[in-house]
Amino acid sequence: METKQTVVIVDLSGRCNQLIARSVRNLNVYCQLVGDNAKIEDIKKVNPIGIIFTGGPSSVTDEGAPRID
Repeated sequence: METKQTVVIVDLSGRCNQLIARSVRNLNVYCQLVGDNAKIEDIKKVNPIGIIFTGGPSSVTDEGAPRID
Protein backbone atom coordinates (compact mmCIF):
# COMPACT_ATOMS: atom_id res chain seq x y z
CA MET A 1 0.00 0.00 0.00
CA GLU A 2 1.32 3.41 -0.98
CA THR A 3 1.49 6.02 1.79
CA LYS A 4 0.24 9.46 0.81
CA GLN A 5 2.60 12.22 1.88
CA THR A 6 0.75 15.21 3.29
CA VAL A 7 1.82 18.76 4.08
CA VAL A 8 -0.40 21.02 6.18
CA ILE A 9 -0.44 24.71 5.29
CA VAL A 10 -1.58 26.93 8.17
CA ASP A 11 -3.03 30.14 6.74
CA LEU A 12 -2.34 33.09 9.01
CA SER A 13 -3.88 35.64 6.62
CA GLY A 14 -1.21 35.29 3.99
CA ARG A 15 -1.68 36.38 0.40
CA CYS A 16 0.32 33.52 -1.10
CA ASN A 17 -1.40 30.54 0.51
CA GLN A 18 -2.96 29.27 -2.75
CA LEU A 19 0.31 29.72 -4.62
CA ILE A 20 2.18 27.76 -1.96
CA ALA A 21 -0.47 25.01 -2.06
CA ARG A 22 -0.16 24.75 -5.84
CA SER A 23 3.63 24.58 -5.62
CA VAL A 24 3.42 21.74 -3.09
CA ARG A 25 0.89 19.88 -5.22
CA ASN A 26 3.12 20.30 -8.29
CA LEU A 27 5.67 18.25 -6.35
CA ASN A 28 3.06 15.45 -6.16
CA VAL A 29 2.58 16.00 -2.43
CA TYR A 30 -0.94 16.30 -1.09
CA CYS A 31 -1.53 19.44 0.97
CA GLN A 32 -4.30 20.59 3.21
CA LEU A 33 -4.98 24.26 3.92
CA VAL A 34 -6.18 25.04 7.45
CA GLY A 35 -6.91 28.29 9.24
CA ASP A 36 -5.31 29.69 12.36
CA ASN A 37 -8.15 28.15 14.37
CA ALA A 38 -7.01 24.60 13.54
CA LYS A 39 -6.47 22.38 16.57
CA ILE A 40 -3.21 20.50 16.96
CA GLU A 41 -5.14 17.26 17.49
CA ASP A 42 -6.70 17.62 14.02
CA ILE A 43 -3.32 18.34 12.42
CA LYS A 44 -1.78 15.30 14.13
CA LYS A 45 -4.57 13.07 12.72
CA VAL A 46 -3.35 13.93 9.21
CA ASN A 47 0.18 12.80 10.16
CA PRO A 48 1.88 15.44 7.98
CA ILE A 49 5.45 15.19 6.77
CA GLY A 50 5.65 18.96 7.16
CA ILE A 51 3.81 22.10 8.21
CA ILE A 52 4.05 25.42 6.37
CA PHE A 53 2.96 28.63 8.08
CA THR A 54 1.96 31.41 5.70
CA GLY A 55 1.06 34.81 7.05
CA GLY A 56 0.76 38.49 6.52
CA PRO A 57 2.97 41.35 7.63
CA SER A 58 1.97 41.14 11.31
CA SER A 59 4.88 40.48 13.60
CA VAL A 60 4.48 37.51 15.91
CA THR A 61 5.25 39.85 18.79
CA ASP A 62 2.58 42.46 17.88
CA GLU A 63 -0.55 42.68 19.96
CA GLY A 64 -3.38 41.01 18.07
CA ALA A 65 -1.02 38.94 15.90
CA PRO A 66 -2.40 35.56 14.86
CA ARG A 67 -1.92 32.76 17.36
CA ILE A 68 -2.20 29.06 16.82
CA ASP A 69 -2.86 26.09 19.07
